[in-house]
Amino acid sequence: MSALVPFESHPKAKVIARHVKAILEELGLDPNSEAFKRTPIRVASVLLRMTEGYNREVTLTRTYTERSDLVASFGIPFVSICEHHLAVFYGTVDIGYIPRNQVTGMSKLDQLVEKYALRPQIQERFTSQIADELWKTLQPNGVIVVTEAIHTCKLLEGFQPSTYTCSACRGVFLWNTAPRDEFLKLRLAHRR
Repeated sequence: MSALVPFESHPKAKVIARHVKAILEELGLDPNSEAFKRTPIRVASVLLRMTEGYNREVTLTRTYTERSDLVASFGIPFVSICEHHLAVFYGTVDIGYIPRNQVTGMSKLDQLVEKYALRPQIQERFTSQIADELWKTLQPNGVIVVTEAIHTCKLLEGFQPSTYTCSACRGVFLWNTAPRDEFLKLRLAHRR
């Protein structure tokens, strides 16, 4: 089942769909035609899904007393919408951290990415929000987050799509090149 179907019955879906129908009419399109009959509720469902990240909380911490060096997860997929055009941008997130006393489950990293992806967003802030929450919650020795995305708004503006990369570093990743180099080397190996 599509992840959008549950949003069709959301309390706000009918109100949003009415507005989408009015927009279609304003554009000179027939919202009652076979082509557009379900478009208003579908658009409402997309908008509700793409803003549900504001209501998500992720429990990240687990006590961990052993020594650990770098913990990393590569290629976490995401889809978001740009806050300037409400156009999709999508890509992957690579996360690394060096634990101090707490770790998190790998699925929690995926949930954290989704929490911030499912809201109108810019990639730079998205990258920093992930790093900041890990830094604040886990209190590790360091955090590094690298995001790569393709922005469809570039296509809409008439430009060729290209991958846009952002990074955010906290703690030892800012001043010590050894853990940063280790993360980037593992990241490169993961891409092969």
